Amino acid sequence: MSETCREPACATTSTSSTHACSPGNNCLMGTCRVTTGGIIVCEHGCKDGFSGKLCNIPCLPNCLKCSQRRANDCMKCKKRHVGEFCENECPISCAEGCYRNGVCRKHCSDSHVCGDKCLPRCKQCNFTSGVCQKCDTHYTGDNCETDCTNCLGKCSSSGCPEGCINGFHGDKCDTPCSENCIPFCQSKSSATGECSPVCDQHTGRCMNGCKDGFRGQQCTDGCSSRCQDMRCNQTTGHCMKCVNGYYKETCHLRCYNCKDDVCEMKTGFCFECKDGYYGVDCKQTCTNCQSGLCERNDGHCIGNQFMTTLVCDNKPLPNQTIT
Repeated sequence: MSETCREPACATTSTSSTHACSPGNNCLMGTCRVTTGGIIVCEHGCKDGFSGKLCNIPCLPNCLKCSQRRANDCMKCKKRHVGEFCENECPISCAEGCYRNGVCRKHCSDSHVCGDKCLPRCKQCNFTSGVCQKCDTHYTGDNCETDCTNCLGKCSSSGCPEGCINGFHGDKCDTPCSENCIPFCQSKSSATGECSPVCDQHTGRCMNGCKDGFRGQQCTDGCSSRCQDMRCNQTTGHCMKCVNGYYKETCHLRCYNCKDDVCEMKTGFCFECKDGYYGVDCKQTCTNCQSGLCERNDGHCIGNQFMTTLVCDNKPLPNQTIT
């Protein structure tokens, strides 16, 4: 809302368009001006530290000079304060002080100085305003702070709208894909071993699947050690095959009495029973078989070789005399 001369700070000593402002004002050179709407404003701007039409609004705490129109638009920070709003302090280790963007003066070559900033990525600078007009290749932003090296095509301060080169993901393509992603090799680079993992820009999901032993969207989880060759489904974690002795999707159940510990993956059905066992589930024991082997279906000893036991009761056999 516009201020008028009803306020004490607006008091003037002249009836012309230019007035001497009241004592104690913060107007630069102490002069005010009446606008066509009858509003009095400071003629030449504000003294350091103040903002507003009548220069009665303080700048931000660590701001030495701010825009007359906006108190949070700091044009110059107090000594050893840096940042857009002068909110940070220059480290003590920077004996020569800092540039506005926090870079130590001793760490910046003269060719990188742009106004009150150190902008090593700036190709063309407006030295008066300190604004970079053209950044080096692969960089963008007011201070060339956004690295576009990993962008596929154009980029902006908000990110890489056209996607990322192989090996990276994220809005700004600044996050590496998981090293457990199956890599993609271009025909020219595959011979030299220059292959990169490929993942979705927004989710980081490995597009070509996971290397053996890993699962999950970004292939950060491990497959079960009971998966044969440590291979499992990327999404579910189900084993492609089980090592001998186990069955079910995650190979967590034990095969029992199967020959060579081999059973059907889904049901645990033994293809053959271990020696000495029979039955559909190989849980019954062959009995009285001399070889220890019996038919799986009925338990009959293989070769009809039964073991017999003779019980002696001291009765004489024919034509034999007991002594």
